Amino acid sequence: MLKHIQVTLGAAATPAIAAKTPCVFAVAQPDDGNSNPVFFGGAGVTTATGLRLQNSATDPPRQTFGPFGQPEAFNLAELFFVGTATEKVNICYVEA
Repeated sequence: MLKHIQVTLGAAATPAIAAKTPCVFAVAQPDDGNSNPVFFGGAGVTTATGLRLQNSATDPPRQTFGPFGQPEAFNLAELFFVGTATEKVNICYVEA
């Protein structure tokens, strides 16, 4: 099933979702209203260690995760974002 969530960044690394969520495909994109880049990675991600999603109101970059088969589904709760507090990341994903 295709689902969509919007993650609001906090002061520290923010998980994509709170509960364990196995998924086979996901697309993450910074919100058009953001002024700054967003970084993603594991639980300890920082702006110095994460992979960068540059903000652009005209053509925001996207990061895809997958596709993965059922046995290899990844847990969306293990994906974290960090950046400027209150800015947002939009995620569409296919739950396993």
